[in-house]
Amino acid sequence: MPLEWNSTVVAGTGDQRARLGAAAIAYPARLEQSMPGLSGVAIKRLVKEWERLRDAPGDGPDCVTGGPLTEENMAVWWVKCNNLDHEDASPECRAVAKQLKAKGHDPAIEFRLHFPEHYPADPPFVYVHAPCITGGHIHGAGAMCLDVLHQAGWTPATRVEGLLRTIRSDIDNMTLETHWLNADGTLRSNSVEEAKRKATWISGVHSDWKERRADPPKPQAPAKRARH
Repeated sequence: MPLEWNSTVVAGTGDQRARLGAAAIAYPARLEQSMPGLSGVAIKRLVKEWERLRDAPGDGPDCVTGGPLTEENMAVWWVKCNNLDHEDASPECRAVAKQLKAKGHDPAIEFRLHFPEHYPADPPFVYVHAPCITGGHIHGAGAMCLDVLHQAGWTPATRVEGLLRTIRSDIDNMTLETHWLNADGTLRSNSVEEAKRKATWISGVHSDWKERRADPPKPQAPAKRARH
C-alpha cells in the first residue's frame, strides 16, 4: 500500500517521514547509497516535496495528495488529483466522477511519477495509472504529451503539486476509455512499460511534425512542355 501522511492510514507513517526527512538532510550520501537510482540532491528535494504536499494538499478540484509508493524507493510516487465531482469541476470531469462513484470508486485520477537520478534538473516521467482515460494531452496507455514534461519545457523550479495542478487543469475534457473496468469491477490500470512505449511514439510523431513545420517542402516548378 502506498505511503501516506495520515498515520491512521499507515501506522508509523509520521515516524517514517520524520526519519527519512532527517536522514536526507543529515546523511544524503548514505541515502543515496540505499537508493542508487537517485542522487543526494534528488532525495533531499523529494523529501521536501513530500512534506509540502502533506502540508498544503489544496482543496476542491485542486486537491492533490500523494507520496512515494514505498519508503525504500523515493523514485516512484503515486499522486491523486481528487474531487472530480466538485461543483467547480468541468462537466466532463463530473461525468467521469459519476461513472466512477456508481461503481464504488473514488472520483479521482491517480498518476504515477518516476523521478530520474538527477531530478530536479531533469523532469519526471508522468503517466495516468488509473482509471484509463483519454482526452486533452492524455493518450493511450496513460501517456501524456505536455511541453512541461519534456526537457525543453521543464524548469527545475517546478514542484510536484504545481505540476499536477497544471496537468489537472488540462484534462477537463477527458473521458473514460471503453474498457475501464476489469471483469471483477476493479479499475483497469496502465503500466509504466506501455506508457513509456506510447510516450516514445508520441514524441517521435511530434518531432517529425515540428521538423516539417520548420522546414516545409519547397514548391516544385511546373514541368516544361516538350516542343514538337
